[in-house]
Amino acid sequence: DMGGLIKNYYYSASTAGQISVNETLDLTKGTYYFGVRQRGDYTGNYNFKVSFSSADESFIETGTGTNNTLAEAESISINTTYKGQIAENDEKDFYKFSVDAKGEYSLTSSAKVHRLYLRVYDSTGNRLWTKSFSSGSSGIVTVDEKIGLEKGTYYLGVEQNGNYTGNYSFMITPFSVIPSDYTGLHK
Repeated sequence: DMGGLIKNYYYSASTAGQISVNETLDLTKGTYYFGVRQRGDYTGNYNFKVSFSSADESFIETGTGTNNTLAEAESISINTTYKGQIAENDEKDFYKFSVDAKGEYSLTSSAKVHRLYLRVYDSTGNRLWTKSFSSGSSGIVTVDEKIGLEKGTYYLGVEQNGNYTGNYSFMITPFSVIPSDYTGLHK
């Protein structure tokens, strides 16, 4: 199965008749085909080199992704760092987590992507919190947000904003939490 076209580039030669290209594509694990096609009546020689760098995902995805819906969300734990990738062929990742107590939880993230959305959904799929993040000139999105949650199960969505792709990491930690067995001040 050849699948569909993932990315299409068109390049023109400079006045010296040369084309030099250096492209990075974020892709899920799999087999891909690279094609070079003539444009118009132009001919010439070309050479290319393809290299690989791992996204180091916590949950390796193939094809168009494996955790793209709430029903397919990967289960994660509080106080643990996870890594993922928004790819050319995988626009969103969902993670399922539970909190044992009402309170504020800290969502920290670092992403090597120009723009992305982070969203929190409740157990029935209602969006409770959403925010768009942009990297600015640094090229790195840095997130440190506090989100109020009741005891229960939630979903974190890391979702593409525009056509931007890249690797990310995140962690959810208790920030200001009231334990469920809390009965007041003790002397």
